[in-house]
Amino acid sequence: MKNYLPLVLIISAAILACQPEEEIIDRSPSSELHFTSDTVLFDTIFTSIGSVTKRFRVLNPNENAILIDRIYLGGGSDSQYEITLNGRQGDEFENETLLGMDSMLVLVKVNIDPEDQDLPFLVEDSVIFEVNTQRNDVKLLTWGQAANFLNDSILSCESNWTKNRPYVILNNILIDSLCRLTIEKGVEIYLGNASNIFVQGTIVVSGDSVEPVIFSSIRQDEAFINTPGQWGGIFLLEGSKNNKVTHAVIRNGNIGFRIGTPDTDTIPDLVVSNTVIENMLTAGVLSFTSDLLMSNTLVHNCGNWTVANLAGGNYTYHHCTFSDLSLSTFRDEPTVSWSDNLVLNNDELLVDDFYVELRNSIIWGVLENEISLSASQQANFTILTGNNILKTDLTDIFETQNILNLNPKFLQPRTGNYRLDTLSPAIDAGVELGYPFDLRGKPRDQQPDLGAFERIENP
Repeated sequence: MKNYLPLVLIISAAILACQPEEEIIDRSPSSELHFTSDTVLFDTIFTSIGSVTKRFRVLNPNENAILIDRIYLGGGSDSQYEITLNGRQGDEFENETLLGMDSMLVLVKVNIDPEDQDLPFLVEDSVIFEVNTQRNDVKLLTWGQAANFLNDSILSCESNWTKNRPYVILNNILIDSLCRLTIEKGVEIYLGNASNIFVQGTIVVSGDSVEPVIFSSIRQDEAFINTPGQWGGIFLLEGSKNNKVTHAVIRNGNIGFRIGTPDTDTIPDLVVSNTVIENMLTAGVLSFTSDLLMSNTLVHNCGNWTVANLAGGNYTYHHCTFSDLSLSTFRDEPTVSWSDNLVLNNDELLVDDFYVELRNSIIWGVLENEISLSASQQANFTILTGNNILKTDLTDIFETQNILNLNPKFLQPRTGNYRLDTLSPAIDAGVELGYPFDLRGKPRDQQPDLGAFERIENP
């Protein structure tokens, strides 16, 4: 029998000589992996709601390939995390080859099981890599939060929400006629995509300057923290009355308040004070033939309007700041629109008397004119203004007792800071209207500033 061993060795050597260096597996204990991150951190995730997908890369900085013996979750099949590797999902993978000078993408998601506790809790695990007797890991950290979940719900008639746990709204909720929802200070409300709060009865929001009530989107990860349009809005339906919102932050939806409460009186069906409405895709306030009183309120960064009052109604705005200085969205309509009429889909014209009072306020934005007026001549159209800063070319209407087209000099409006700079013309330009504290709860002096914020030295 012939000895073929020399021939086999020759053939093997020839094959190795032809094999690219980056495909030759290096078993040296000194070979190591690198990672684009040593920790994958998820922002607060509500129990039973899946997370966004996070990712990191495994890097092979060596010229030769590395055989990764094992990739697995430390918690194994009991882990609340899941990983995806090269399109395969699981909690453990074996014998994965990573070519020289190449990388591997690892996707991570987390699903939090319900926890019987009110405070946020930490969910930890790690993705472990075993290679050439070495052991590396990437830590996985998530803050989980148990919540009160509502899904297409009609609330009980006297509902009271407290701050023990957040409220998560999926789809819609309804406060029925003659019913009332009271929301106490510090409550956090998170709404899913296209979710709405419909109010046929009454909603009372009672935050304070230390613990405002928060209305925001479910997505709390950094990429979505200031993204408009992630939920619907708060809709006040016909017949709704006695609504009051104090110290709230309403953000990242489509419409902050959509008000449609026509009636025969001028009593405000909604009173809003010390509130911030921001990052709305369509409007901060959109109303039709309704009655509204708003004070100490900032409305900013809205896609079409900060405020649109259409088809008549009665509106009072004191110490408000309405501004849209965003350069991230295209807007060709003024940020404030006042009209006694509305053209319906069948071309019918809806007309009613219109009254607005604007005092000690600021209307500002990137356009040359930030106020739109539409009077049909078929109804009473009354505008009372005084002691405001307005950006407008309607000088014949607003010239008396207002400051026109003079920059109010906000501190950092691009980041949402609409407090006044030391050189702002809004300082001491107001009159006493009976609002001793500003939006933040800071005291006003006897010569109040315009807008929602009082300039305070060394606050």
